[in-house]
Amino acid sequence: MYIRRTTTTGSKAKKTYYTYRLVETERVNGKVKQHTVLNLGRHFNVDKDNWKPLVSRISQLLGLQGNLLSIGLGVELEQMAQNYVARIIHSCTSKNTSRASSMHYSITPDGMEFIRPRRVGIEHLALHAVSQLGLDKKLKELGFTQPQMAAALGNIVARVASPASELATHHWLQDTSGLGELIDWHYEDMPLEHLYRISDRLWKHKDVLEKHLYQQERNLFGFEETITLYDLTNTFFEGTAASNPKAQFGRSKEKRTDCPLVTL
Repeated sequence: MYIRRTTTTGSKAKKTYYTYRLVETERVNGKVKQHTVLNLGRHFNVDKDNWKPLVSRISQLLGLQGNLLSIGLGVELEQMAQNYVARIIHSCTSKNTSRASSMHYSITPDGMEFIRPRRVGIEHLALHAVSQLGLDKKLKELGFTQPQMAAALGNIVARVASPASELATHHWLQDTSGLGELIDWHYEDMPLEHLYRISDRLWKHKDVLEKHLYQQERNLFGFEETITLYDLTNTFFEGTAASNPKAQFGRSKEKRTDCPLVTL
């Protein structure tokens, strides 16, 4: 196997960019043929000097190359190799090709190696909630494309399972979560800016989404509407008010910031 770079020109913007593929050469009926094992996309940013060791590690993980020599990759390249191998196996299994059959091996417990261990528990529960609330259908009604849906679900589920910034969410989706396997989407290929853009798009539809979720929750749980009107005020105490545990210093409407207050 080897990595091939192809020059592509966009049909609309007429911009030239590169795409990358993992290609395998094989001999069929006496003729040498090449076929694409995996599309690496246009965001493949590995230095050319590392292409050969990366391909060697992929072949090693697939069992196509012996383990006589240790391939010393850095953490990032090792993670990348394992991600690509998982995608190749998933692709072969889903297509049920002859190549998938050739990837069944006799193994011993000592020969097992964990590749891309992922968590799916909270993700599965969050996706069920999304389905129950009809949020996925609502996003489609609002014109979200499949890549936008994947980015939106990534952001939403991450807020449930591991709330953090978009940058941390991007790492979580790529390195920890199995959400991609549950919705059949490769977050490894999703650039960080997609998460920022989808956050802006979700905020744009904030009012519509909140109204939809409110109505769905009422229907699911049989909630009745209750409108509560309340007013807040505060009063201050002269002295320390040491015997009143509710008295605290704060913002006084009488400008008595030197006195402890209670809010009613």
